Amino acid sequence: MPARGGGGGTVGTSRGKFLLYDGVGAALWSGLAIFLGALFNTAIDDVLSVLAELGQYGMMLVLIGFAVFIASKWWQRRRFRKSLEMARISVSELDGLLKSGVRPTIVDVRSPASQQIGRIPGALTISNQEIQTFAFDAPMEDEVIVYCACPNEASAALVAKQLMRRGYKRVRPLTGGIDAWVAAGYSIEA
Repeated sequence: MPARGGGGGTVGTSRGKFLLYDGVGAALWSGLAIFLGALFNTAIDDVLSVLAELGQYGMMLVLIGFAVFIASKWWQRRRFRKSLEMARISVSELDGLLKSGVRPTIVDVRSPASQQIGRIPGALTISNQEIQTFAFDAPMEDEVIVYCACPNEASAALVAKQLMRRGYKRVRPLTGGIDAWVAAGYSIEA
């Protein structure tokens, strides 16, 4: 049964069309896997036969390849984490600033779905994509606090870096993000 939209018209796809499109999609998905398997089966057989001929050296090559792959992923993660290193502000420090009358610009960069639970009072809500076009009313020298709800404040740190490149001098991610703010018992607004 089609769902009703706000304008009174029907929204959605009929059951027959859905089943047809779903069937075509499933056939393409499985057909592609079968086609690729048939196309590359000789290549896989060739690789396995070469490894078998190499014996223990073949196994060492596989292990070395796996170790290189793991090392490269570790190095990428290390570089990413290193790029996010910067001064941070704790939730207690932010609360202290707010209580002392200092009003930093607070920026919430969580997804719209995450923002539904509430935000730090006075926070501006923007997405990571909007940061290029978003203009602050605060002077470039004012304190800017950026927070998110992701591990290691990754999104907040990325946005903070972008703001620094735009000329903002005092930008810091909030350590622990909104989760640390709520866990400390500080208020949030809808």
